[in-house]
Amino acid sequence: YDDSSWIGSIAFTTFANFCNGDRFYDSGGANGNYTNGENITTVITPATGYNSVTVTFNSFQLEGGYDYLRIYDGSDINAPMLGQFSGSTNPGSFTSTSSSGALTFRFTSDSSVTYSGWDATVECTTLGTNEFSFEGLKYYPNPVTDVFNVSYIREIDRIEVYNTVGQNIISMKPKTNSIQLDVSNL
Repeated sequence: YDDSSWIGSIAFTTFANFCNGDRFYDSGGANGNYTNGENITTVITPATGYNSVTVTFNSFQLEGGYDYLRIYDGSDINAPMLGQFSGSTNPGSFTSTSSSGALTFRFTSDSSVTYSGWDATVECTTLGTNEFSFEGLKYYPNPVTDVFNVSYIREIDRIEVYNTVGQNIISMKPKTNSIQLDVSNL
């Protein structure tokens, strides 16, 4: 028997399990818009057993020039900034190179006009366990202008190319030991 009185509803938030398939959304979630006047920082840290996270934006729509998403390579906003994004250009993919394996996202919105925000997929990985050896790797020409050739003594599981600000601009899983990458548009 309990004679306590009802105290009303209580709002609470559970932590997302990003390494187990939870998506990374703005505050509006999968189907809503973010709100005015937001200043939200989200740190995505790899779960136990992993040492790096990759976040890939599937969609992105912010009020251009007024609402911003800033991405940092580490576990807080003092880490190196990988970029600042606004408008409708999809930022692409980001993989942490920090010793923490984390990426930090800081979103700010002004006092008017909201959009659908973003939907991103998070992948947690373990780096350095594939026993990779540079001895079996061949790549040419360097520098490259049109086609970059890559071959390895074993099947190439994954190739990723990053620009100078840390954005993943090419990501593929060739499942072969030799591939030609067209980089003429980069």
